[in-house]
Amino acid sequence: MVSYPKCLKVVTLMIGIVLVFQSRSFAEPAIDLDQARQYFEEARTICESDSGHLWGRSLCVPMMFVDKQTGSFVANQNNLDKTLESSGGLFVGKLPTEIGAANTAIEWGGKRWTMVMWPLPANKYSRADLMLHESFHGIEPALGLDAAVTANAHLDTHDGRLWLQLEWLALREALRASGEERQMAIQDALLFRQYRRQLFPLATKEECQMEMHEGLAQYTGHALCGLPSNQIARQLGVQLDAAQNEESLVSSFAYWSGSVYGLLLDTYRADWRMGLTSASDFGRLLQKASGISALPVTSEDVEQRLKAYNGASVRASEDEREISRRQQLEKYRSLLVDGPTLLIPLQQMQFTYNPSNLCPLDTLGTVYPTMRLTDLWGTLDVGNGALLARNMMKVILSAPPDTSVRPVVGDGWVLQLKPGWMFAPGERKGDLVLLHGGRE
Repeated sequence: MVSYPKCLKVVTLMIGIVLVFQSRSFAEPAIDLDQARQYFEEARTICESDSGHLWGRSLCVPMMFVDKQTGSFVANQNNLDKTLESSGGLFVGKLPTEIGAANTAIEWGGKRWTMVMWPLPANKYSRADLMLHESFHGIEPALGLDAAVTANAHLDTHDGRLWLQLEWLALREALRASGEERQMAIQDALLFRQYRRQLFPLATKEECQMEMHEGLAQYTGHALCGLPSNQIARQLGVQLDAAQNEESLVSSFAYWSGSVYGLLLDTYRADWRMGLTSASDFGRLLQKASGISALPVTSEDVEQRLKAYNGASVRASEDEREISRRQQLEKYRSLLVDGPTLLIPLQQMQFTYNPSNLCPLDTLGTVYPTMRLTDLWGTLDVGNGALLARNMMKVILSAPPDTSVRPVVGDGWVLQLKPGWMFAPGERKGDLVLLHGGRE
């Protein structure tokens, strides 16, 4: 299976946002209706064939294909108020500007929609993979799973990345092998996984939440895309190798881990998906399903076993990357912490970002090199780094040279403000804070 690169998969998170449908603000959709109709039919056929088997409920959800440049969309259903324009059995409209176009699920127009960016992949298996991945997000709340985008800052450190990659190398071997060889590879993967989590106190909670969110979605796409499981296993092995070269793994790791653990679990227990929660642990599920006994994990254990996976080479690569990482951290610290900054509060946030280039900045939060963020105050487009606080209550930028112009432009960012917002001095000389009320 050819999977869409995670560097192109955009993720959206909403915090307490109320989306208001702007009726009749339509534009001619930049989407071929006949092709859209074909793709909707493909998704419907897959969902009806599954008949709720995978997750106990149908994956036939309200879906829209969105042109990112214009915001125009084509949907397979009308909205709850029946205000979308009908066109040949489909429904067309244009997203309000406050809704970021992304591969995601949103609450909008009285329904929970699966949103997929147009154009979709030309390969039918990759296309099915994408549509079913996002359809899972459409039913996620109904399954009792809370969407969670967690920091996982430890996966940007030398040791966090090292032991994650050793876990992946063992999982790749488990996909290839069978019988006792598979059991040994799974045991090694669980050994590396447990050791990493011993090193980082927050790792278990944060990793599990992200794996249950994006990992299960990615597994769903793979499971229902139509390819045989042995071919999916081969492709996942290749993708695991490629994923180790990604700039950042703090978010994208969950896609790969979830896919492989899900596929392996399918070979042991058909009912492993029953009763999952946001705190469920793929490692514990596979350990129980495969009958592997829990073992005490020591540094001696993992150092001995890493030799079977060319661990010295992985460690040398991470030694080299660590030098570059520290340089990058210094750059962002100078720009977004030590220098003059602009603090923008977040209340009803929606944002899209690249999960493959994130840079955790100690306990302060995570730097998003590129991002589009909307809130009550307007829209922010970032191209050179913004610091999103760990509690997601504020975003910090380098201070702009001039706050009187509209839009406000800074070093690699553009801020489109709504009326009623103003800039005030921050805690330090040169710092600014965005506030509501008074003059702009």
